[in-house]
Amino acid sequence: MVHNGRYRAIDKAQQYEDDIQNLYGGAANFNSRQYSAIVDGQLVNGVADNVVNINGRNVAIEAKFVEDWNRSLRNPLDTKPWAIAEQNKMLQQAKKYSNAFDEVIYHTNSQELADHYSQVFSQNGITNVTFEITP
Repeated sequence: MVHNGRYRAIDKAQQYEDDIQNLYGGAANFNSRQYSAIVDGQLVNGVADNVVNINGRNVAIEAKFVEDWNRSLRNPLDTKPWAIAEQNKMLQQAKKYSNAFDEVIYHTNSQELADHYSQVFSQNGITNVTFEITP
């Protein structure tokens, strides 16, 4: 989609997700991407961007596009309530994935996002997540 002659960030993010799914042969069907997990004693459900089998392991694939890290809601320097909510959502998603899958691969075009959330996830005991910088 074009808005005022420019592609909107959400459209770029959707294209990025599609491109990442295509690295794995396209998106698995919706039912294959649904999952349940126990997180903090609660049953939670979700839908992964993609799910693949790698060497017999059930792996969630997630795409995180960042147009501008300095302006990203996921940047911890943004302390507005809606930014903090987005940052918490990122952590909660990783907890869900971590408990539902053998492994999780986050693809991102942002080294800053990868560096920050690698540390956040590790501090929260999430150890089966890796980040792949994918321009």
